[in-house]
Parts: sequence; structure tokens; C-alpha cells
Amino acid sequence: MKYLVFSCLAALSVLGLHGQEVNDSLYRVWLDPDLPDTVRARALDQHFDAFEYVDRDSALRIADELIRFCEERDYPKGVAWGQNDRGLVLYHMGDLTTAVTAFGSALEIQTGIGNKKGISAVLNNLGMVYLAQGDRPRALDLYIQSLKMDEALGDSLGVAGSHLNIGVIFLEMGDSEQALAYFLPGLEMMERLGNPRGIAFLTNSIGSVYSGQGDYATSLGYYQRSLRILEEHNPNGMAPMLNNVGSMFLKLGELDSAFAYLERSRVLSDEMADLSTATHSRIYLGQLALARHDPRLGVDHCSTALEMGRSQGAWMYQQGACDCLYRAYKALGDHGRALTYHELEVAYTDSLSNEKNTKKITELEMQYGFEKKEAAAQAEQEKKD
Repeated sequence: MKYLVFSCLAALSVLGLHGQEVNDSLYRVWLDPDLPDTVRARALDQHFDAFEYVDRDSALRIADELIRFCEERDYPKGVAWGQNDRGLVLYHMGDLTTAVTAFGSALEIQTGIGNKKGISAVLNNLGMVYLAQGDRPRALDLYIQSLKMDEALGDSLGVAGSHLNIGVIFLEMGDSEQALAYFLPGLEMMERLGNPRGIAFLTNSIGSVYSGQGDYATSLGYYQRSLRILEEHNPNGMAPMLNNVGSMFLKLGELDSAFAYLERSRVLSDEMADLSTATHSRIYLGQLALARHDPRLGVDHCSTALEMGRSQGAWMYQQGACDCLYRAYKALGDHGRALTYHELEVAYTDSLSNEKNTKKITELEMQYGFEKKEAAAQAEQEKKD
């Protein structure tokens, strides 16, 4: 079962010669009617991986074909694979509502057949969608459920991924200490597992902590390390890292370098139909235009970003785009529009970080910490007994 862990870590693949041979082999297995249906279904599910970031239309067709094939053969586990694959594609395409439906179908099936590993993966993926929609408490609740299951199963990769995703929530809340409390153990796990993409995404997240603390030079170093890893192991997954490197150059005032990375991110994310990163890159390009004293270009970039954010139902991007548009129209002397976008930006900010959300997140984290200590104490007592 694939995870949307580490934002976009799972199932990222750029096929070199060896990878293409493997993918061709999987496709031949899928086409072979003499093989067991379960083997063919698994091969098609793995074949999907090669298209998720390269050709989303083809990936969606593969997911739908997997669902059809397994429904006809009464193989629910394969149907769950297909629904999960479908949810992954829809998430990256920005169709968050339909992604929730697909993941919900996968979760119902996995729960029905008692596949705990599959349940954990889908819970994690649903958390990613709710986080993109700005519902942090719901996302954290799902992440913690996934983390508990992975800990019970001894799934180190799943545990490391949950550490990253939970840390991201605290990072967005500005709680850098708590974010690092999840990122650093997650990075240690990924290094022990020898998982380069996991190392890349956790290194990137630690860079984000330093960025939030205003230490842009240190942050840039972490971001560049993350980018180098992905350039070697997963070029199609580089767009978010290109964004982050570009944003640090922007904050450091190195505008030409910032543009080179941000524009590269925009082009790559557009090619990959990665709507989330494409939206983010346009917000940064709008900020760059303002830094270059070109507010009209800033309006162009951030107006597009706002529409893209609305199409996804992603409050975080709408908040960033509105802030950019407020500053752009203010620079143009259009104070009426500036005020409108400022009020929208405040509303989105309040929605993302209201007191009720913050309280709920704190309660969930405290409950998980208490349960973990209780479990450790019980295990220690059992050893003594």
C-alpha cells in the first residue's frame, strides 16, 4: 500500500534503463492471463508507480483499470490498492474532495479485510488531504492513528513517515521545537533504513525549521542537501525542493538565483501536473516580482495562484496568494483592492490558526505522548514480572 508520506515520497520514480526494464516486466506480468489474478493485480499496482508523477492521466487510467479488474474477480484487497492509487493521483491534481472519496473507499475495504498495514497507509494519505484543506486537527488525529499502527506493526518506514508528517503540522503552527522533536528521530530512522528520498524530505523539513527561525543561510544548506539527493534519486520529485531553495535565495536578496530555481520549479510542477507545488511556486514568483519592484507582474502570478488554490480548496495557498496581492495592489496605489485582499488574508490566517484548532492539536499530541509513556511503563513492568 502506497503512502502519501513525506509529502510526495512514496512511489516517485524516474525510469532509467534498469527501471524501464523492471516496469516493462511488470506490464508483461499484468498482461499474462496464465498467471494468478492476484499476481497480475499486484503487478499493475506497481506499474502505476512509474506514471504517478510523469503522466497523471495514464496513472488515473491504470488505477481505474485495477479497480475494474479486481471488482470483477472479487478481490477486495486489489480494489483497495486501486482506490488508494486513484486517491494519490487526484490529490496531486488538486481534486481534494474526490481524493477523500477514493481514500475513504480504500479505508473501508482495508478495514473490512483487517489489513492493518493498508489501514495505516490510507489513514496517513487522508491526513495529507485534510492538511492541504487546512484542517490540522483532523490531519493530526489521522497521522497519530497511523503512527500507532505502524509502531505496533514494527513498520519503521511508516513510523518515520508519520514523524515527518506530524512534524510538518507543528512547523506550520510555528512550534519549531516540537517539529524538530519529530523530524530528528524521523531522519535517524531514514538514515538507518538507507532510504535516500526519506532522508531528502526530512532534511528539507529541518531546513524549514531554520527558515522559520530566520536563519536563512543554514536553511539554504539543508535545502540544497535535500535537492542534491533528489537530483540523484528522484528528479521528478524535485519541484518542491527547487521552490524551497529559490525562496531562501529570495530571502537572502539573491534575486537572480531565486528566479532560476523558482521558474524551474514552476515549469517542472506544471509538466508533472503537480498543482500544489505549481501554486506555491507562483506565490514565490509573485513575491520575487515585488522584490524587483514589479507589482503588476506580482498581481499576475498571485492572481493565478489564488485561483489555483481555490480550485484545490487549499486555504494555506489562498492565504499566501492574498497576502501577495495585498502588497502588490498597495504598491500600485490601489488601496481598495489592497484592503479587500488584506481582509481575505486575515480571514484565511484565522481559519488556519484559530484557538480551537490549536487547542485540539495540543490535546491530541498530549494524549499520544501519555499513551506512549504508559505503553513503555507497561512493557518495563512486564520485563520485571
